[in-house]
Amino acid sequence: MTNPDQARAELYGLLAELFSFPTKELAAAISAGEVAHLIHVLAPDLPFAIDANPPGLAVAIDGQQLESDYIRVFDLPGGGPPCPLYTGVYAPSRQGAMEEILRFYRFFALTSGGEGKDLPDSVPTILEFVQFLVTKGDTGSAQRDVLARHLVPWVTATSARLPKRIPGPFYSGVFSLAREFLTGECAYLEQELGAADTAQFAPST
Repeated sequence: MTNPDQARAELYGLLAELFSFPTKELAAAISAGEVAHLIHVLAPDLPFAIDANPPGLAVAIDGQQLESDYIRVFDLPGGGPPCPLYTGVYAPSRQGAMEEILRFYRFFALTSGGEGKDLPDSVPTILEFVQFLVTKGDTGSAQRDVLARHLVPWVTATSARLPKRIPGPFYSGVFSLAREFLTGECAYLEQELGAADTAQFAPST
């Protein structure tokens, strides 16, 4: 049995991988049912309920098709409003959002960037950051504020945009899982931290 925080951290890490540019190895794991199985194993150990068998994640798909779907849904213009995997796009000011998430990283002595690294407001990067916070174990207010300031606006905007991109069963399922999990996380953290105003944690420059 996995403890709740370990299950939370593992699911953040899994979502970060699933929203990263896909590999042939990921396609093989999806086709073999490994991704769906991992969610089925982790879900009962979360401190809130999510669908342990989300639809669309146990599909047979090859690496080329997975890559094509990813590019079409998240990268290419046209076919409806774009769904870029950068949270700053959905903020009133992307520059302001980028500066803020960098302050979060620096507060915890982390860096973003360098060779092979994405921009700091990349959804996978932020998911990995929250995974780090959960693993650290004593930063619930920071977890809540990163969710509220960055991941929730992305989820809200993408919920309206994604259906128009016709994402197909896998990425539709991945996003539905992310929305359900992150919504549950917000409620869980609010309950754990009390009814204080969201955004108590404000890293300074």
